[in-house]
Amino acid sequence: MSAGTGVIVQCRLASSRLPRKALLPLCGSPLFAWTLRAMKQVPAHAYIAAVDHESFDALSPIAEREGWECFAGPRDDVLERFCLAAEKYQLETIVRATADNPFLFYEAARDALEAFQSARADYLTFTSLPHGSGVEIFNARALLKARNLAASPYEREHVGPALYNHAAAYDCRFVQPRAAYGHPEWRTTVDTAIDYLRARRLARIAGRLFPRKTGCAGTPFAVDEICGAYQDASFQFPVLVVPSIQKGRGTGHLRRMLELARAIDAEILIQDSEELNAPQTLSQTRGLLQAAFEAGLARDAVIFGPWQGQGGGEKIQNLFPCKGEYALVVADLFAMTEHEAERFAAAAPLAAIDEGSQFGALCDYLLDIIPPLDSGRNVNYFQSGFITLPRHTRAKQENAHSLSARKKILVTFGGEDPADLTLKTTLALYQALCSQEDVLIHAIVSDPADAQARFAALAGLPAVDSRRVAFMPPVQNLRETLCEYTAVFTHYGLTAYEALAAGAVPVLAATTPLHAALAKKYGFVCFARDEIKPETFASLFATRDFLNGAQNAALKFSAQQENPDGTDFPSFIKTLAKGKRGVCPVCGAQNGALEARAKEKTYKRCAACGITYISFLAGGHDVEYSKNYFFEEYKKQYGKTYLEDFFVIKSRGAERIARITRLFNKNKQSAATNGAKNSAPLILDAGCAYGPFLSAASDLAWQVYGLDVSQSAVDYVTHTLGFPACRSSLEDFDPVAQFGVHAFDAVTLWFVLEHFEKAGDALKKIHALLKPGGIFAFSTPSLAGISRKKRAQEFFEASPRDHWTLWHPDAARSVMRTFGFMPLKIISTGHHPERFPAAQKHPHNALVHSAAALWSRARGLGDTFEMYCVKI
Repeated sequence: MSAGTGVIVQCRLASSRLPRKALLPLCGSPLFAWTLRAMKQVPAHAYIAAVDHESFDALSPIAEREGWECFAGPRDDVLERFCLAAEKYQLETIVRATADNPFLFYEAARDALEAFQSARADYLTFTSLPHGSGVEIFNARALLKARNLAASPYEREHVGPALYNHAAAYDCRFVQPRAAYGHPEWRTTVDTAIDYLRARRLARIAGRLFPRKTGCAGTPFAVDEICGAYQDASFQFPVLVVPSIQKGRGTGHLRRMLELARAIDAEILIQDSEELNAPQTLSQTRGLLQAAFEAGLARDAVIFGPWQGQGGGEKIQNLFPCKGEYALVVADLFAMTEHEAERFAAAAPLAAIDEGSQFGALCDYLLDIIPPLDSGRNVNYFQSGFITLPRHTRAKQENAHSLSARKKILVTFGGEDPADLTLKTTLALYQALCSQEDVLIHAIVSDPADAQARFAALAGLPAVDSRRVAFMPPVQNLRETLCEYTAVFTHYGLTAYEALAAGAVPVLAATTPLHAALAKKYGFVCFARDEIKPETFASLFATRDFLNGAQNAALKFSAQQENPDGTDFPSFIKTLAKGKRGVCPVCGAQNGALEARAKEKTYKRCAACGITYISFLAGGHDVEYSKNYFFEEYKKQYGKTYLEDFFVIKSRGAERIARITRLFNKNKQSAATNGAKNSAPLILDAGCAYGPFLSAASDLAWQVYGLDVSQSAVDYVTHTLGFPACRSSLEDFDPVAQFGVHAFDAVTLWFVLEHFEKAGDALKKIHALLKPGGIFAFSTPSLAGISRKKRAQEFFEASPRDHWTLWHPDAARSVMRTFGFMPLKIISTGHHPERFPAAQKHPHNALVHSAAALWSRARGLGDTFEMYCVKI
């Protein structure tokens, strides 16, 4: 280290995009402090916080606490501020950092300083670091010289350009760092409100991953910690959860989302609008938030919005999620408004849970967890196994015994209980069971003292005997206390099912006609509001019917609780977060109409071109077209490997090439061209696999060429069959470079077109590869087939996740014309008479099956089709 080395961190509070950002808290300390701590790790003789005069009073105490000098200079002329500091502290070398970078790579800064001293340059910086993790190093004498030459406002404000914009006068080095630092695609600076939220997320995840090392204890974030957090799935695929806190909808939505956020390190948006500002609502929300914090939820995982929020006393504006900031928004809002659905869907793929509004079509994914009234609802997935059940339970026989022994009853109707059902039910229970000294009633309310006073007045009691009736505030982790109760009086929802699993008897109030219908459908004991009377409950407890009803509900619920793949709710949401949202692969339009939903996929039909496509695909393993795809995977579906099926596939190929040959020979332009050359016509089979179609085409004297992304397939075609083939995607294929061919007389795609994520680009490429008058032929699954018509849900569920498009022959005709092809022939294939209703009703009647087969061919009801076109 040379004499007179100074680290200077510049800072001002008058940022236009995020005012006073240096004071925003990060793990309990201001952003400014984190930058100072990181740069204190760089060896130097002086550590100087160079601030503007207006910010000095607010920033100097922080600098002093961190052991830094605080120097004030001009606000906008930062170059002058640095020069004045260099003169005051007699610096020879300056290491410059900015205070909005709490994740500076201080190890890289040390390396850069060593490189600068070895190079004896005027200026040096490392390239390829994340935006916000690097520093600049100056020769102080060169900087002082540049002070008199830099004229533009940009050079005065940003310091470095005063040197490197004048490379002829100064020796400026832009050095590639070691590989561990090279992440130029990352952004770690804090310039906007969204940057700040991202920084909180990065710090939070680093604290989780490196609890014994990282900065929450005050030590700066090291490179391995920053990189580890940045590459963590929770950071790469961030999830925003949005619970309902609207008055009258209970606290179950908030409770569920708090648990999810803690499990997957998601962020929570609390929509803090005037509509939700009722004191009772906010007290319940804040109480649950506080309980979640005590249970380990990070405080900075909560965002108050959507249009403003609090950050350690500083107002943060415009925090409604921006497009591209989150991988997934999970809405648990009971019933979204159209505005909410549109805004969230514009920001990120939107998954809604137990959504009851009419705007579900705007959601990319719909998940039902609580058993719904309509089991045929158009949702992607229904899985009540995602209800988190209590760990603590008690045996049913104990429950039965407790009906004649001591009764402990819980009354809970959600956080707000706007209809005051808790007090009404508690009073009716007390009056019905007051003669039984072995009864204890617990009621959960937001204000126990007020409820107790009102109860005493209504019951005509001077005081409430706490041995008989006790009013309690909301209970943290209520789910785990339900096993203590004989019966739980509540409404249809999570608590009812949690009580079932805990071994208590749920008794439901029909708060709405929908709740009454749900309770009836799933076998719960339920009463209407006007039935909340002492005589109703006296009769109820005099019989065993309500226990039997609970047992019936429990049986139905346990049947639905089966979760074959064993995935839990948080893991499932993580999978959704890694998913893809797509536009129409053919024309790129975004205004598709909802077509179908399946567990892994949502389908839309493009309003522009009519093609059905996957608009959302849940995360999972991408399909690899390796050897395994043609052997193990193929055998699972067809009972034998692709090569074992080679000659069957070739026989189909022989029929196809015969059709192509007839069509080709009828085309006068193509026939004349090839006749003049007296040579075999050229055909390219894209997605040729192991070459059965190439073999069939070669038998009919075509000059064949194969193209596939599978290396094992290409090797087999070239080495075993002896045909020219290359490994390439269609998009990257260069026929001249690969085969010395400029164009082909025919191009084929046999069950390949549906695999293209950008099918429109593939069709343009095929058009370019064909000679004028050339033949384009393809086959693909059909939306006009019997499976789609009669077993639509099974059809969409079974469609492979790499089939990005699904084609109807009518839509295919229109699309082909758009891309410069004239359809000549369409053949319905893949006929399955056994899938017709009549054949299923009479599975052993050969006559019925024959009739179904004839009808399928006559009406074009095959599950696949082939199309033959000519380039026009």
